[in-house]
Amino acid sequence: MIFKCQKCFESYKYISFYDYMFLFLILTFQLKMDSIVEAEIREIIKDKSSFYNYKGPILKEFENNTSDFCIFDYKCLEIKLKKNIEILPTLVGDCVKIIGFKCNNNSLSKLCINFKNLYCLKSIEFRHQMFKFFPPEIFPLTNLEHIDFSGNLILELPKNLEVFINLSYLIMTNNEIEVIEMNFKKLNKLNKLDLSGNIYIIPQILEPSPYLKHKAFFSLFNNSQIKHLSLREMNIKFIPDDFYIDGLETLFLSSNLISELPESFAKHKNMKDLILFNNHFTQMPKIIYELENLERLSLSSNFIYGEIYIYENTLTKLKLINIRNNKITNFNVCGNSHKSLEIIHMMDNNITKLNKNILFLPLLKDLQIYGNAIEKIDLNNSSYNEIKNIKMDIVDIRVVRNLLNLKNIKTLEINCRNSPDEKGFLDIFYIASEENLIEEINLSNCCLKESLEGMYVFKNLKKISYDRNNIRKVHNVFYGMEALEYLSFEKNRIEYIDGNIFNLSKLKYLNLRDNKLEFLHKGINCANKNLKINFIKNPLKKYGESNKLGFMNISFEISNNMIIRDINGIMTYNRINIENLYNKHNAEKYKWNLSLLTKPIHSQIHELGMNQEELFSYVETTVGKYCDNNTYEKIKKYLLWLYNKSDDQKDQFSEEGKSDIREYMEILFAYIKNNYKENSEYIQELFEILIKQNYLCVDEQFEYLYKTVYILDNACDITTLQKILELNIHMLKYNILHSIVSSGNNLNNHEYCTYYRNMLSNKLGLKKLTSKRLLLDNNKLSESEEYILFLFIKQFSVSSIQESLTKIINDDDTTKQLAIEYILSKHIKKLSFLKKFDSKISELYNDNGISSQGVLFLMKCFSFIKVKTFIN
Repeated sequence: MIFKCQKCFESYKYISFYDYMFLFLILTFQLKMDSIVEAEIREIIKDKSSFYNYKGPILKEFENNTSDFCIFDYKCLEIKLKKNIEILPTLVGDCVKIIGFKCNNNSLSKLCINFKNLYCLKSIEFRHQMFKFFPPEIFPLTNLEHIDFSGNLILELPKNLEVFINLSYLIMTNNEIEVIEMNFKKLNKLNKLDLSGNIYIIPQILEPSPYLKHKAFFSLFNNSQIKHLSLREMNIKFIPDDFYIDGLETLFLSSNLISELPESFAKHKNMKDLILFNNHFTQMPKIIYELENLERLSLSSNFIYGEIYIYENTLTKLKLINIRNNKITNFNVCGNSHKSLEIIHMMDNNITKLNKNILFLPLLKDLQIYGNAIEKIDLNNSSYNEIKNIKMDIVDIRVVRNLLNLKNIKTLEINCRNSPDEKGFLDIFYIASEENLIEEINLSNCCLKESLEGMYVFKNLKKISYDRNNIRKVHNVFYGMEALEYLSFEKNRIEYIDGNIFNLSKLKYLNLRDNKLEFLHKGINCANKNLKINFIKNPLKKYGESNKLGFMNISFEISNNMIIRDINGIMTYNRINIENLYNKHNAEKYKWNLSLLTKPIHSQIHELGMNQEELFSYVETTVGKYCDNNTYEKIKKYLLWLYNKSDDQKDQFSEEGKSDIREYMEILFAYIKNNYKENSEYIQELFEILIKQNYLCVDEQFEYLYKTVYILDNACDITTLQKILELNIHMLKYNILHSIVSSGNNLNNHEYCTYYRNMLSNKLGLKKLTSKRLLLDNNKLSESEEYILFLFIKQFSVSSIQESLTKIINDDDTTKQLAIEYILSKHIKKLSFLKKFDSKISELYNDNGISSQGVLFLMKCFSFIKVKTFIN
């Protein structure tokens, strides 16, 4: 058995105003390869003068040695097992001071651990297992306070559970319980009981009628000490007359078949939460009005129709009422008696009038009435109210006027079913007081054709949303709104936007996504520097017409903050990165992307509608600012070649074109070398563009790869370099094969492997890498050199490796032997194909007459493989 302990207890910070010290330690018990247990220790030391909080991580590890640290000395230990383990580790049974044990989401059907010594254990969780009965191992644990066996296959609650005299929480949801033998009255400390999802209990009760079955079931709880009872999803149809629990505070009866409550239910004077959603009520039970301490009531998703009125001097402590998804036509309260109401949800009903008594509730904070068709808001004064959030559906946008007298409202979300026909009705905010506190207005889905006027009165407004309307023009109706930070017009039909909107001083985000904008107002060039603008899915033109601005006419500072995509959501040609290619001042701020210099121009240059003069003019005003004349002329030549090259042209270009490309590549290599830290992730794009598209011959491709490796050596992380080299060598292999076939050489597989190996060894400089330098620094290579050798070996077929090893083994070149041995030992787990040598080694020995020294070398290289005996 391997025992590991990781301690984290050296980095503490003293804070004087807390009462306790918590010491967190993570223990790992590794008993099998796939069975791992995690444990968390919380040692509580009552010392009201100090508090230590671990900031870590400072880790200590002990292997095969338990003397340095003993977990059994800690008073408070909670162990949580990982998912999908098959058996419990027996070591848990020795943790005598454990207080909590959690084992969830496994497939355990029995316990194989002796729990009798765990006298301190107070909480156990075995959720989502395969238990059919309570494990007998837990019954000696009489101090248990919390038991959770939810999500199992348990068939009964045995009488033995009565031994847990300290039990306060019993969670048995989603089992298959058919029989309850225990008496809950004997568990004097039972506080919470959850039997939800056990649909077989009531049908299995041996009584002749459904009512008697329900009566027998509910009698199990009578006169118990339960305060929180949950009986959700149990197909309950009746609540018997004799059901009574004196201290009951919370009752969940949701997702059942209940249609009425008995008169005796009014005895539950301590009831605070009554959850009856998703039942069969057709009206609000009158008996509920007698629950004088009720604070939260849910009757959503029933069949209640007509009106609901909460009478005076009833439910005076009610804080939340949820009556959504019914057929209610009117809801009202008595304002003087229900001042404690804070949340009202009456969405998805048939309500047409919003009564003033609701809006004037002094503590009301959240009112949600969307999904109705509000035609009238009864509101005459604004003497007092605390309502802050309103979500509602209305028939006419003009109804909003009457809400603006609510001085404390902060969020107003309106959905309107009809569009106002006259422009005069757009000015609906004139009634609003300048003392209002509104911070957010959402007018999405209101069938608006223009943005509403008069919003300047909302001095505190920070967010406005006009999403999913029919707005075509956006005028500057936001003048003077100094606090506005977010403005959204997503999914409209906007063709014009006033340029003054870009000048709002605190505006941070302007969302114009999915509209019809083709040109922009010239005022955008004076926009706030911190403003982010979303133009995704707009048919923006690249160049303007007369006084209209296209994308290319926007200043560099503004375009830096723009999110631009075309109407199909594809990234358009973005000149920002081109400008910054030679901008040394912004090299760190903007990452250079070579593909924006090559592939996008190559694919879109004709689409841009530029002639040759316009192209050179654009280059001169962008790239020309940041490079000397010589570089500028070379770039012009390169762009001219791209301009004249068609998509179908795949042949090698002329010697003059090659010369231009080589010169341009030298510029790029110089840039890479000087800025490799910022641009190492884009090196691959250079290779894909210049090599994959056959811009270079094979020799030039090898030259590029060799150059790139040494530029990036010790410059980028090994993971990035590995990705670059893996793809590059794969592509080189394809290109070499293509060049062999196209040259008319009919090579067999062995000849091809030999040709390919020679190409790799010559071009990648393996002779240099396996030179005397390998003997220095304890025979260690740099990470890049090591990976090149690894890839070099990986490309060999079995036959070519046999041939190469034969030559190396019988050669006196110790350096090559060391190189091969070193790489194989480092990367053997990755080279899965080497397992083929299991059956080839004896052939290699017998056929090639390898010396005994060579055999020892082979055994050393392949000691990880179960090599067959090839020496009798």
